[in-house]
Amino acid sequence: MLLCAFPPPSGAQTTYLWKDPESGAALTCDRCAPGTYLRSHCTATQRSVCDACPPGSFTELWNYIEACLPCSACGVNQEVSARCTAHRDTACRCVAGHYYVSEYEMCLPHSTCPCGSGVVSEGSLTSDTSCQPCPWGSFSERVSALDRCTAHSSCAARGQQLVLAGAAWHDSVCANCTDARERDAAGCLRGILPGFFIHQNIPVIQLQRLLSSLPQPDPSPRWEVMGRKELHLHLNAWVLRADVGDLLQLKKTLRRAGSAKAARKLQKKLDHIQKKLNALCVEDKKEE
Repeated sequence: MLLCAFPPPSGAQTTYLWKDPESGAALTCDRCAPGTYLRSHCTATQRSVCDACPPGSFTELWNYIEACLPCSACGVNQEVSARCTAHRDTACRCVAGHYYVSEYEMCLPHSTCPCGSGVVSEGSLTSDTSCQPCPWGSFSERVSALDRCTAHSSCAARGQQLVLAGAAWHDSVCANCTDARERDAAGCLRGILPGFFIHQNIPVIQLQRLLSSLPQPDPSPRWEVMGRKELHLHLNAWVLRADVGDLLQLKKTLRRAGSAKAARKLQKKLDHIQKKLNALCVEDKKEE
């Protein structure tokens, strides 16, 4: 049993009016301190009687309620930042990768910046990711909540020549002019293909068809149960291990998958690289 002798903070209301049911007299009773609840009201001869809140419950204010409040549970995408005590409710915060939106009273995932845009400021527990389109001379080839735009590579610094100027979604493509065969042009595409698949925003069903048509070890994964992000990871892995012959067949495979527009875009890139290689090689031969 506890009496209300807990020192109150300045300005706290520590009494309440109560009508004695036996005498009908109006009494001024003591409230119970935070961490306690009212077990019995005061009488003409006895002060209010308070008890400590049992485990799993609390009161934060001076009160005269007859039961403590149950401790709250954290919501979806939240975790406990401070456990519930007798005088304080559970404190929650958003889990990593999420931020709190007071309008909805819930934690939402940080937004990702699309391919061709980079992160200006990363999301926090209270704010979303901020993105901006990559400025001229820089690129971002991934969908990410962390990656900033990266400067295009300098071909001259590598001792190579530019065969495809960088764009907002891919790096510059550099090459040495050893010969101008179509196989070399296809090999130059390897570095921009991961960004190409994302930038073209190919529908999931077409990505699934594309992967099922590419050379794969048996047994093949179940593409039909995978989402866009996982499908892109498998495509990127294929690009790394594909030989130049497989890359040359990619535009045909895209058409079979129903992505004729992406196939045309890929052919356009390939033709541009091929034309640039041909021109560079002719110049090299003249200098010889």
